[in-house]
Amino acid sequence: MTGSSQETAIENKNTGPSSAETPSQGVTECTLNKPPKILAQTVTPVITVVKALVWFHATVKPEKNEIGQITLKATKQGDELYTGKGTFTAGSGNVAFFSDSTCGSPLNLPAEYALGVLVSGVPVYYKGTLEGTAGLVLTLAAATDDRVTVNPAAQDQVEAKEANVVTPKIELEYKVALLDRKPHTGALNADNSAVAAIPPTPTYMQLSYTESKAGDDRKFAGKGKLTGTTTNLDMYTLEDCVTAATIDALQDTALRREADSLRTT
Repeated sequence: MTGSSQETAIENKNTGPSSAETPSQGVTECTLNKPPKILAQTVTPVITVVKALVWFHATVKPEKNEIGQITLKATKQGDELYTGKGTFTAGSGNVAFFSDSTCGSPLNLPAEYALGVLVSGVPVYYKGTLEGTAGLVLTLAAATDDRVTVNPAAQDQVEAKEANVVTPKIELEYKVALLDRKPHTGALNADNSAVAAIPPTPTYMQLSYTESKAGDDRKFAGKGKLTGTTTNLDMYTLEDCVTAATIDALQDTALRREADSLRTT
């Protein structure tokens, strides 16, 4: 091969792109034209009230107090950028919060939770201690990254009402009743007329009940029943001792908040 032909071969090699180079150059051009990815995230606190109203006993059987529940949660959209925590607070002081469903582990407020825990959902339980409402607030800490948007605090409320304690009462005039031997039975007057009955003076008992909270929707609407052994007593509903009464018949019709009396002999 002469020098001139070698130069021609080298020139053709440098100026003619090979088929293997063309795709590589095309991919490089597309990669350079693709816009860069913009990172961003939005986080939102959420409070879900599962049971908004609970009843509680102020002094009687506090272990019977109802248990309410709320759920603390956070939602997130976008890239994993937020590193803050959520803080739960509540106002009024009329509700006690717990971390377990049996209310054995008190929850000290304010309570902090990591975002990952809130995303899964945190159940919180409560009992009433005083009557009224309690405001609930779940706040996510401010973002330290400008690419993160933290939405405003979630707010809701729960309510506690004191249960109406109904107490039945039996009030006795005397605890002893005179025995009616019915001495007039079969006795005759001088004119052969029957001797008039002279029953002993009766005593009485009052049947009633009291209510600790009788207003609004707590008024007692149930029934009461008097039970006991009365085989040695004659019982009447009126003082004239004419209308006899049986103990099984004394249902709610004889029991009112205003004390009714029942004569006994």
